[in-house]
Amino acid sequence: MNTRIWITRIIMGLISLFQATSLRDRYYTLQERNTILETAIDDIARINTNTDNNKLIKGITDRIQHHE
Repeated sequence: MNTRIWITRIIMGLISLFQATSLRDRYYTLQERNTILETAIDDIARINTNTDNNKLIKGITDRIQHHE
């Protein structure tokens, strides 16, 4: 009976470790995507200042700046 408890604890520990690793990987992936999107939005805003004001781009950049 005691060995079943230890086996269960080991299995649960391994599952927990795999879940933590997966969560960490997803966090870094999302962080990288966020950085890419922020760079793209900054580039779009910069391009928009060089041309005549596009209302759609201005609306998007204004909404994003509102959420920062």
